[in-house]
Amino acid sequence: MTINSTTNDHSVDAPLSTTTDTFFSPPPIAPITATNNPCPTPATSVATSDYLSPASSTDSSTVDFDHVHHMLHGRVVQGR
Repeated sequence: MTINSTTNDHSVDAPLSTTTDTFFSPPPIAPITATNNPCPTPATSVATSDYLSPASSTDSSTVDFDHVHHMLHGRVVQGR
């Protein structure tokens, strides 16, 4: 009995693949720190101004808001 040994080369004549992309790891995540900063205490002093009068009124009449609205927008409506 004779055994014939053959070499079966199943490789393909192609260049070896190369990776041209460079992959970087993402930067580390910054630590999250919590601080408890209480709100500042509001000032108790009252500011005054030479340009504004105090918010007070002795007039007990009602305000016609529709008339004020039209006056602010430059439209005078007759009969209002």
